[in-house]
Amino acid sequence: ENYSPILRKHGSSFVTLTFGLYAIATKGFLNGIRLFRHQAIAEMIHSLLKVVLVFIFVYLGFGILGAIFAYVLAPLVAFVFASIIIKRHLSKKRISKDISNNHDLSKFQKNESKTINSFDKWTLIKFSLPITFFYLLITLTTEMGILSVKSILMSNTLTGFYTSAVTLSRVTYSLFAALPMTMLPSISAAFAKRDFSLIKKYINQSMRYSMIILFPLTIVISTNAKQIISLIYSSQFIEAAASLSILVFGFTFLVIFMTQCSFLQGINKPNLAMLFAFLAAGLAWLLNITLIPKYGMFGAAIAMTLTALLSLIIISVYVYHKFKTLINFGSFLNITIASLIIYLVSLYWKLPGNYFMVSIFLLLILYLLLLVAFGEIKEEDKQLFFSILRVNRK
Repeated sequence: ENYSPILRKHGSSFVTLTFGLYAIATKGFLNGIRLFRHQAIAEMIHSLLKVVLVFIFVYLGFGILGAIFAYVLAPLVAFVFASIIIKRHLSKKRISKDISNNHDLSKFQKNESKTINSFDKWTLIKFSLPITFFYLLITLTTEMGILSVKSILMSNTLTGFYTSAVTLSRVTYSLFAALPMTMLPSISAAFAKRDFSLIKKYINQSMRYSMIILFPLTIVISTNAKQIISLIYSSQFIEAAASLSILVFGFTFLVIFMTQCSFLQGINKPNLAMLFAFLAAGLAWLLNITLIPKYGMFGAAIAMTLTALLSLIIISVYVYHKFKTLINFGSFLNITIASLIIYLVSLYWKLPGNYFMVSIFLLLILYLLLLVAFGEIKEEDKQLFFSILRVNRK
């Protein structure tokens, strides 16, 4: 009993340790060796365990301490799962293959020793440091609004409202945050082989699928902001709806910006990606201190969205200049028109009360039908969808 206040105060620091191990194993190793399916499973284990364990520990009467312990334990379990997968992969795929090629275990061990000794650690450090600073700057950019609202408006209530809007706006960001980390090893592998046609294919596919999925989700969240706020929090937080309606666009633009930065990281230009992130952080700071005194927390939402949009436009120009590709214009037009149509429909039609979820579902169906009508959904898209679900088409 005497130790519980200390544990509540300092126990959350252990989350940093276990989450760090989990992130290295999943977003680092599993992603790096392109075991994306296992990475997704590990991340699902982490997300589900957090919810389940919090419920169990709080129900058993451990209160805040139980919630903290759940947040410490969930990433640890996911880390153990990822570690088992990594160990199996390395032992089966790498070592067995190398031994069979060498036919001599002692020779294999010597070759391995040479590889390790000749490995240039400074190359890894020079590559990883800019990426570390890149994610630090992205985090600063996303948190700049909350920090600025708190420091400029000096209101805990408004900060709470804005934080609730930011939390819900991160839905699109959370869904596609893994895409940049997936594209980095893919682009890097193609670049190492000097397969520039494959690099262009990766760029086109990632941009197209990002737009197809993110645009409608962003629109239905934006146009139903009041209902979503009331459902998730309560009607007392309705003041955050205006910020949510614009912030969700900002986080969508940001994740597409990060995806394009991963193209540069993949061709061994992490410093350039870091400079683009530094530009984004600088824009966020400048726009926040300019707009928040005039427009309050809505100004912070505008600042975030403008920052992400301007950063996206700038890097898109560079990526197109560098790779001579970005997204097929016909696909861009089809997705944009379909998105605008459901945006207009959503503005003037929605079911009352909590039935708005049904109207969101119907709008997404309409969007899909529009893409089919425009000829945007192709056979390869259907094959990809069914392969993900492991469904055998007849």
